[in-house]
Amino acid sequence: MIFCTVVTQSFIPHARVLAESLAEHQPGAMLELFVADAPDASPASHEPFRRLSLSEVGLSREELHRRYTMYDAQSLASSIKGTLLAACLERTGGPALLLDADTLVLGALDDLCELTARHAILLTPHASVPLQFAAGEMGLEQSFLRAGIFNGGFVGVSRGADAFLRWWSERCARDCIHAPDRGLFYSQNWLGLVPALFDHHVLRDRGINLTGLGMGEDDIGWREGRPWIGDRPVRLFHFAGKFDPHSGCFDTLRDADWWPRVAGRPGFARLCQDYARRLLRSGFDGAAPVDHSGFDWVMRAAYRQALLKSEANGGVEPPNPFAHGMAAFTEWLARPANPGSRVSRYLAALYSERPDLRAAFPNVPGDGEGKLLAWVASKYGGKLPRGLPTEAAL
Repeated sequence: MIFCTVVTQSFIPHARVLAESLAEHQPGAMLELFVADAPDASPASHEPFRRLSLSEVGLSREELHRRYTMYDAQSLASSIKGTLLAACLERTGGPALLLDADTLVLGALDDLCELTARHAILLTPHASVPLQFAAGEMGLEQSFLRAGIFNGGFVGVSRGADAFLRWWSERCARDCIHAPDRGLFYSQNWLGLVPALFDHHVLRDRGINLTGLGMGEDDIGWREGRPWIGDRPVRLFHFAGKFDPHSGCFDTLRDADWWPRVAGRPGFARLCQDYARRLLRSGFDGAAPVDHSGFDWVMRAAYRQALLKSEANGGVEPPNPFAHGMAAFTEWLARPANPGSRVSRYLAALYSERPDLRAAFPNVPGDGEGKLLAWVASKYGGKLPRGLPTEAAL
């Protein structure tokens, strides 16, 4: 079994913890790691994982530059999952198991290799037991409808999964975004279509890829120093969310729908404390910033919209700063979005992504442009956020 993950530099400490815990419970296993925003960095001999090169993942540098420009860190890493798994299969013959880097291995995983080899595609649901429900209220099960039935932090594949991986990779190449109005949650929602399209197996073992959603109202139990959930040993715990190792808990505002509070769950608190110690020991405080480029979301949206249009029509691709330089990219953003328009590509992208602006200033492009520009001038002093020059913003 090949174990692999894809991260940006900010998650390398998490990958160290994953690799070390994998080695503890699966002797001889080596985690293969692709760092999406630093593919050319020299691998360090002391690391507990094997760092993959760009050529080993099967992406061209030009394509990576496109994704650097249109995707934030989470989208970038998620968009490469299917491509990474396909490359592992091609290189080794499989089976291969992709785990999100914020996963902790707590038991042996030999049976997963056998299951993956037998079924070609192995998936895990967010929860494998019914959760609390109240009619008319937004509960955990309703969250599955927004974020996907299956958790994208665990995907096993073997020979026979080629068609699935091509299908998943194609969709994630350009649509690996968080867009609730379109039913998109990065690479994850696509997995919900797998049962209708491909042979697969759903693993309903609560102790595999367990998250806060899968815990429901239960606490983690401990027997002879090992964690359990109900009658199942916890072998893979997925700390998906904004986990703070200094406090040993999750962001209760950002992740309120996803994670139970540590207070009142001593077994869960113990597991969080163990993971926190591991993260801090693995260099969490010295990790790179989360954002791999410093672009704001409007720049990304403008580039992605133009790239999709050029690929659909066979036109010239928009410039991206990694291939053409930041000056060329900024100049392109400053140009009018349409012939004769006074609205720049940057402002047009902001307008297209915000329903409130479209409702407040209809007829853009058209006679509504003046009111839109006046709003920008009054709100931002003629200069949109993130430091684009005035002439670029307007």
